[in-house]
Amino acid sequence: MKSLLPGIVIVVSLCAAEMPVRELTTPAVPFANSSIEVFRHGYLITFPPGTGRGTPASLSMYGFSAWAPDGNFVYQKSIEVPNSSQPVVRDMDFNVDGTAVVAAGAIGDHSTFLSGLLFLERTGQQTQFASTGSYSPGRLAIAPDGSIWTLGWQNGREDYRIVRQFSADGKELNALLPRFSFPAGLQPGSGLGTQIAVTRDRVDVVAHSGEAGFEWVELDRNGNILDRIRLGDLHIYPMRLAMTDDDRVFLSGEGGDLYELDRAARTWKLIWQKGPMFMGIDGNDLVVEKPRSPHSAPITLQWFKTP
Repeated sequence: MKSLLPGIVIVVSLCAAEMPVRELTTPAVPFANSSIEVFRHGYLITFPPGTGRGTPASLSMYGFSAWAPDGNFVYQKSIEVPNSSQPVVRDMDFNVDGTAVVAAGAIGDHSTFLSGLLFLERTGQQTQFASTGSYSPGRLAIAPDGSIWTLGWQNGREDYRIVRQFSADGKELNALLPRFSFPAGLQPGSGLGTQIAVTRDRVDVVAHSGEAGFEWVELDRNGNILDRIRLGDLHIYPMRLAMTDDDRVFLSGEGGDLYELDRAARTWKLIWQKGPMFMGIDGNDLVVEKPRSPHSAPITLQWFKTP
């Protein structure tokens, strides 16, 4: 291994050194100029076409299409938030049984903003909307026990907890990680680049750290801070945060770089530079999107053993 930057170590280009342990070509073809597709608990999710930078999210994030772990099309969904207009999918995750939870927002009566969790059956039918009040969940992850975890924000100057835990049916169980533990400036849990990932015993987030970029924070399930590291040395815009079943942490950047956290050294090891799009984790395997040519070709996913 050789040093790249202080606190960063090059490992190898995983995809150049290893063959995938699984490959799955799906019928999914992303729309041009749409939000980047995501991979959650085996499900591939794509979004409607956007219409350029600066377009309101309600015109490009009002729904999604989903493909099952076997690659087959599941359903296409345009969400509806009760008694509102202009619904927005902020984030979503699937349970292993095929049901899904969406972190949603919308415009309510008198131009008030509504936020909450939208619950979907395996068919895509909406069964419940659980309002989260003044707290707006921006990122969402479902834990192995079915509990729902969100990273979000709250307008106003009062302190609040940016991470929330909800039961499988949408009841708030816990509020963790105080806003005041971050520098003044941007709301830690709002906007692009923020991330959340959950395992059986840990909750990891990437949040804004004032005006100085982003910060990775790891909590136990009771909200105790286990570690936190600012990401300034990485010089990346965070795109994906994911953890293996055995709590290894991976973080990708907008340029195609992938890093793994070295817990003992409290540094980030560079796994590859400008590599394939990192989609997430499946068990203890890395999942990437195979480069497509032409861009209109269907999405192929590849699974690699962690290095």
